[in-house]
Amino acid sequence: MQEKTLIKLSLVTSVVGVIALFIISFFVKYDLIAITDINEDFVGKTIRIEGQIISLRQMENTYIFELQDETGVIPVIAYTEEQINLEKNSFVEVTGIISMYTCKLELKAEKVILQNF
Repeated sequence: MQEKTLIKLSLVTSVVGVIALFIISFFVKYDLIAITDINEDFVGKTIRIEGQIISLRQMENTYIFELQDETGVIPVIAYTEEQINLEKNSFVEVTGIISMYTCKLELKAEKVILQNF
């Protein structure tokens, strides 16, 4: 009897925890960072940047583009199953994790939002 109670309690706690994490992640906003402020100290951290796409390549489930703001340019890699209507000269907001690739900083996008002006 006690084992069944512990299993039920564990299941309920897990479900409540997953729901809480989902709600928290939905409302979390990262501070906007200027591209020139990004350095090696940011590797592994999640950041948010905005800018204009100045070059774009698309493969099956991957978008590779360079994002430019008023301060600089950074390559962005977005892996997605969804179709995103990205075009050169589009303005986007990107949230993702900074990583190092061939000794250069890049942003691995977790979320890409088209900006409508």
